[in-house]
Amino acid sequence: MAMTPGAAMEADHGLGVAMAIGTALFWAVSVLLLRRGVKAGAGATNLLKNAIGSLLMVPTMAFVGWDDLTSIGTEDLAILACSGILGIAIGDWLFLGALARLGASWMALFDCVYAPTVVLAAVLVLGEPLAPEFGVGAGLVVLGLALATWQTPRDAPVRGGVWLGIGSIVVVALAVVLAKPALGRTGLLAATAVRLWVGLVAQALVLAVLPQGRAAFRVLYNAEAWRTIAPAAVLGTWAAMILWLGGIKYTHASVAAVLNQLAVVFMLVGAHFWLGETVSRRRWLGSALAASGAAVIAIA
Repeated sequence: MAMTPGAAMEADHGLGVAMAIGTALFWAVSVLLLRRGVKAGAGATNLLKNAIGSLLMVPTMAFVGWDDLTSIGTEDLAILACSGILGIAIGDWLFLGALARLGASWMALFDCVYAPTVVLAAVLVLGEPLAPEFGVGAGLVVLGLALATWQTPRDAPVRGGVWLGIGSIVVVALAVVLAKPALGRTGLLAATAVRLWVGLVAQALVLAVLPQGRAAFRVLYNAEAWRTIAPAAVLGTWAAMILWLGGIKYTHASVAAVLNQLAVVFMLVGAHFWLGETVSRRRWLGSALAASGAAVIAIA
């Protein structure tokens, strides 16, 4: 018996919801795994993570077809390349540096900066309209960050890591906004592949010319690093990206965006109970406020 249109839409919505939640879970687990793997160094961890993700994109593109990749224009290719250098080679490197200093529970909090930064950058750079709800959402994010990162004198060494973490999310968000015009004219998987491949090459070149950076290439032969970073790359760099696209495709984008924010909860719980990180009540409350603000912005 054929499925009615209404039943088909309901089934698609359920699939989209499941994929959006899966995105949050996979990304959270990836960050928790990277927290352990980052002992190899932020540069080395980012190199191996992106190398594995780049390799996985080859069979992915072979499966969906190479036409979207070969049809990318020169201008769009340049835009995507710049976005990859900024977001993957630099942004992810900074993110992993902050993760090594502060831990996964802090990065869960900083992840809430992504939504307001993307919206604000889109308004300033692309001229997109600003929804009235942005002020409410941004206010909650700022309030949550202020509450969670409020320092006492003995906590002063944390400040450098805080700015590094927030900076990493801002850089990644700016890279996404930079890529948006090209994304509207190219396939999303093809654009992701270009950004990832260019980002990997750019970081490898930087490491190759830095005297101390050359040691990072040893991670490619480090079996212990592979045991933690490889699963993180599969879950976060590859699988979460596919689930994220599926969530947006099969359900409302606002619903998918809000469910994606569950990554904050998953990261905090995992950091506390799995990694044994200490999460203060102030940070729990600050993260809840910031995540609520990000959700308001996503819906708007």
